[in-house]
This record gives sequence, structure tokens and C-alpha cells, in this order.
Amino acid sequence: LVHKQLGVQIIGLLVDVEQREFERRLEKILTLLLECLHHDEMSEITEDKPEEEDEDNEERDESSLDPITGGDHLIFNTLVTMEKIFTECGINTSNSDLYNLYYNIWDRIQCYLLHPHTWIRLISSRLFGLLFSTCNMEEIIELLVDEKSHIPEGKVGLDFFAKGRLMNLRKLKQCFMSQLKAPLLSEELANQV
Repeated sequence: LVHKQLGVQIIGLLVDVEQREFERRLEKILTLLLECLHHDEMSEITEDKPEEEDEDNEERDESSLDPITGGDHLIFNTLVTMEKIFTECGINTSNSDLYNLYYNIWDRIQCYLLHPHTWIRLISSRLFGLLFSTCNMEEIIELLVDEKSHIPEGKVGLDFFAKGRLMNLRKLKQCFMSQLKAPLLSEELANQV
């Protein structure tokens, strides 16, 4: 797990150094980052360790109240690295392999909008802010009004919203509204939403 976290952070450093030139690595790297976001992989991370001696149970119970796991750190670092990638290399693409990969990534990021940890919700919201910024509001409205409307090639954001049409946007709206109703709402998250 620690090696995965370090690997994701190193990828983020590569993005910082290579900037736009990082595009040549996108397909391979985004595939690896998507794997880091899947819950199947998280099950091995969050499994309980076997009970130790009874004397240590009381101390362990107090420390187990901290709900932050290594898996949460991996998710956070992965999302931060994806933010760097999307900022430097862009979100829209005409490469069909990348296009499908991007769609799967956005679908997974949507799952983290209601994650228990505020900082994961914040980075997920920031990523969706990037996605929304690639779309023209008129294009989104046209998609909702006319189901036969044409999606310009390479517009990942529009395609993501078009797949579920109104249902997908409603689901996003509910996620964002739930974030605003959260008892531990930070000012930064509220501004982002």
C-alpha cells in the first residue's frame, strides 16, 4: 500500500516536471490510477488485523477511532495526481482508448463525491469543477432538451453528462446538495460546490 501511495506521488511529480509532455504517458498511467480507485482493491487495505494481546486492546480501541485508513490516503493522492494530469494535459481527447478510460475515471470519481472524508469530497468536487469548465452551458442544456443532439468529438465532459442525460445530472446535483448539508462542511468545500 505504501508503495502504491509513493508511486502515485511520483507520478504527480512527473506531471509537474514534464507538464504538457506527459500526454504521451496518459493511457498507461491513467489505467494504473483507475485501478487505485477501485473498491475491490480497497478491500485488502481496510481488512481488520488479527487481535493482539488483551492488554493492548484498550489502547488499540482508542486508536481505531481514527477512521482514516491507508486506502483513504491512496484515494486522496490518486485524485490529486489526476487533478494535476487533467490541469496540465486537458480533459478532452479524440483518442478513443483514452476517451473510454476518461469516462470510467469520471464515473469512479463521482463515487467519491460523498466519501466520509471531507478532503476526498473536496478533491472530487474540484475535479468535477474541471470537468464542468470544459463544457459550455448551452451545450449541456441542448443535450437535456434534445436527446438526438450531436456531441462534438473529443468532448469528454459532454459525453459523460449525455450518457445518463438528466439522470446523471440529477445524481450529481444530489451529491453536491448532500455535501452542502454535511455537518462538517468546510468553507473551502462549500465554495467549491
